[in-house]
Amino acid sequence: MNVDTISITLSIGSLLGMLWAVFSASRRLGELELKVDTMWAFQMRRAMSETVSTGLGSMNSPLIFSDFARHSLDPIEAELKELWRQTLQFMDDAEALLEIERVYGDRLLTLVCVPCGLSHGACLLLAFSVASDKREIELKL
Repeated sequence: MNVDTISITLSIGSLLGMLWAVFSASRRLGELELKVDTMWAFQMRRAMSETVSTGLGSMNSPLIFSDFARHSLDPIEAELKELWRQTLQFMDDAEALLEIERVYGDRLLTLVCVPCGLSHGACLLLAFSVASDKREIELKL
């Protein structure tokens, strides 16, 4: 076996090892993404339950927010609708809810969550309802 053959064999071995590492990392990242998506869907279903149990809405499929709940977001209603028009309407529901949390999380806490005693994400569903200008919502998670 000459030096060229050994060099080629080592290169092929290194390439195969690198491909295996990339494949393994991709598989693990996919598994992690699935778990995060599942946990987010779980949290949003708890938010629907919270909405009904606190009296801020009713659920006979679809979820319907009370006028009282919707009016709590009057201070940011125009902003939410503009965000919907510019970006949220082009996202799936789960992504839109995450974006609402990213942009308005702190304000939702003071406008809705604390005053209404919410802690499981019902304020996100309410903001989604106001942003989309839909009184009734059925999430696709």
